[in-house]
Amino acid sequence: VDPLGPATSALTAQQKQNILGGEATMWSEYVTPENVDSRIWPRTAAIAERLWSPQSVQSIPSMYARLAAVSTKLTYDGLQHQSSYPMMLRRMTGDPDPVPLRVLGNVVQPPRLYVRRHLGSYDAFTPLNRLVDAVPPESDTARRFLELADRLASQKATPPDWDQARQLLTRWRDNDGQLQPMLGRSQLTEDLRPVSAHLKQVAEIGLEAADLLQHHRASTSQWRARQLAILQKAGQPEAVVVNKVVPAVTQLVEATALR
Repeated sequence: VDPLGPATSALTAQQKQNILGGEATMWSEYVTPENVDSRIWPRTAAIAERLWSPQSVQSIPSMYARLAAVSTKLTYDGLQHQSSYPMMLRRMTGDPDPVPLRVLGNVVQPPRLYVRRHLGSYDAFTPLNRLVDAVPPESDTARRFLELADRLASQKATPPDWDQARQLLTRWRDNDGQLQPMLGRSQLTEDLRPVSAHLKQVAEIGLEAADLLQHHRASTSQWRARQLAILQKAGQPEAVVVNKVVPAVTQLVEATALR
């Protein structure tokens, strides 16, 4: 939000001079010392930049690219916004390198705004040690895949783009078979079973849609309706996390109507 943007357009020049700065508020209902860094950083750097940059600096892709560099520097400075995630996954599973759980965790994120309070019962003594507490607030993997899906859907994809999309979707499809045995070992992960199963289902739909698009074949309206209904269900919060691959696959399915 630009502090001198449309919301303040009615102010006079003198009134605008009274705007001294801004703030980033960290609500602490669902944070602990373990994961608080990941909720604050590196996102607060983007807010800080908005406050000090010219209004013309508005490139979202540029922001994400530079945010990645800032994130690395923050790690060097000792912040734990990246290190807490893998450590929490290890504790949840008892596995020193729970790759299948990380594959799932990389494409989900906590529900936005105040949705979480309607998905469970929380008080000051509730342990914050589930996947929703471990994953970052935004899935970089899913965001990049959405950019990739946009190129596929608009027929602007390169051959490497098609290969990368197929590799990612295949990995997500096959991950369920590796992850399900791991999930049953702990009460901290057992509720992720449907989340993993739905990721597999979403990836299967994505592979089918990508195949139609790449070979310039149109889908039937009945097929699209079935897949979109499945995707709508898979996009709802489960185990208090949201599958963020769903928007990209939805875009691919909808694009098959145009071929």
